[in-house]
Amino acid sequence: MQHIRRLVSNVSYTWCTCSSSAWWTKFNACLCLFVFLIFFFRISRVYVAWSGFGMYRNCCGGDVEMPEIYTRTLASASAADWDYDSWVPDVVVINLGTNDRLNATFPGEAEVAYQQIYIDFVRNISTWYSNPEVFLACGPMSVEYCPYVFNVIEELQNEVKVHFLDQRNVLNATNQCCDHPDMDADVTLADITISAIAAVMAWD
Repeated sequence: MQHIRRLVSNVSYTWCTCSSSAWWTKFNACLCLFVFLIFFFRISRVYVAWSGFGMYRNCCGGDVEMPEIYTRTLASASAADWDYDSWVPDVVVINLGTNDRLNATFPGEAEVAYQQIYIDFVRNISTWYSNPEVFLACGPMSVEYCPYVFNVIEELQNEVKVHFLDQRNVLNATNQCCDHPDMDADVTLADITISAIAAVMAWD
C-alpha cells in the first residue's frame, strides 16, 4: 500500500453553505479533497491539519506554527515526540502560505523568513523520511506565496525530490464559500493533485 502524509493549514473542508457567519461550522473533513486521494490511490495516510496556521506566522494568533506541530504525535501537546520510523510515507504534500499573508510584489522580513523556514522544513522532512517525494502546493485561496514556493523549490531541487503542485486558478464565483473551496472545487483540486502525484509516482 502506498503511504502519504499531507501537511495542510486551511484545510479544504467542504459543503459550506455560507448561511452562517460561522463558516467553519459548514465544512466536513470527510468530504475534503484529501479523501478523494485516499480512495483513488488506496493509500495509508496521516493528517497534520489545523486550520489557521502558517509556516512562519498564523492568520489568527498563536505562538506555534505548523513546522513545530509536524513534530508532534498530538498536535495540541507540546512534546516533539513523533516517531518518524514508525510510519514512513512515500509522498509528503505541503500547502502552507495562505495564512502567512505574504506579499508577492514587495517582499520583506516576513517573506524572507517564510522562505527560509520552508527550506529548512523540507530539508528536515527529507532527512526524517529518507528522501520521499515532496509536493509543495500553492493556491487555491491565495497566490501571494507562490513566488516564495518557487524559490524554495529552486533552492532544493538538487538535494530533495521536490515538485510544484499547482492549485491556482481553481476558485470562481460558483465553487467557493467565504473564500474557501466548496465540494466542486475540491473535486477539481483532487483531480489536479491525483494527476501530479500519479505522474511522478507511477501510481494508478
